[in-house]
Amino acid sequence: MKFSLAMAKTLIQADEFCLWQKSSAFFERGLKVRKYIYIGIGGFCGAILRYLFKSIRFEHYTGSFPVQTLLINLAGCFLLTALFALAAGSPKIKPDLKLGIATGFIGSFTTFSTMCKEIASMMAQGFYITAFAYAAVSLILGLAACYLGQRSVLLVRAYNQARKAEIQPDLTGEGGEES
Repeated sequence: MKFSLAMAKTLIQADEFCLWQKSSAFFERGLKVRKYIYIGIGGFCGAILRYLFKSIRFEHYTGSFPVQTLLINLAGCFLLTALFALAAGSPKIKPDLKLGIATGFIGSFTTFSTMCKEIASMMAQGFYITAFAYAAVSLILGLAACYLGQRSVLLVRAYNQARKAEIQPDLTGEGGEES
């Protein structure tokens, strides 16, 4: 039996599809597959994007500072907080989709373990100042990226609400003219 895109779509659309229904006490209520499909698809896309991003070489950069990992982690911080700020104001975003993006895509895209491995490697080579600087820069800029992700969604939302208020047609017939 071949697994096709149409079958995956059918599984995703089937809200009540359960696996191992009532097969044991642990699975008594069934294991919902849909969220795992979203997480798997998101994880696949995030891992591929991380691989592609890590393969980018900066032409004139010869330092030992892992720029690609730092940029990946900063993008992940920004995207994750932007997603949650966006989801907080929009009940239309389904929980399974949020899980697929946050846990699947961003979880596989960001690289905390790689960052720690790189710091340990720098320390093993005697680059203690570079290792400490990398850890500090990652933490400080990561928190700043989180703040910017949240603030940017809130600013865009406020801007859209202000534009919507400006564009509302005058249905009273008064026209806003003074006499």
